[in-house]
Amino acid sequence: MCLHGSILSENLWGYRVSSQRKSTFLTHLRKDPQKGLYVAFPFLTGVRASEQLGLLWDDVDLEQNTITICRVQERD
Repeated sequence: MCLHGSILSENLWGYRVSSQRKSTFLTHLRKDPQKGLYVAFPFLTGVRASEQLGLLWDDVDLEQNTITICRVQERD
């Protein structure tokens, strides 16, 4: 089963995050070109780390602004 959803999440792990805090957090992440996007992605989308690691480019539709989660990366 695949989960299909919007790229931008309104909450983080079930908690509502104010626009001010989200903006401040993202501003700090933009300063780190190495890790910023990796940290911002689950924050903005609500995906789990295992779901993020299982993504392939075929799962991303930039025209429709959606990501389809079809797999997870499990520990070996």
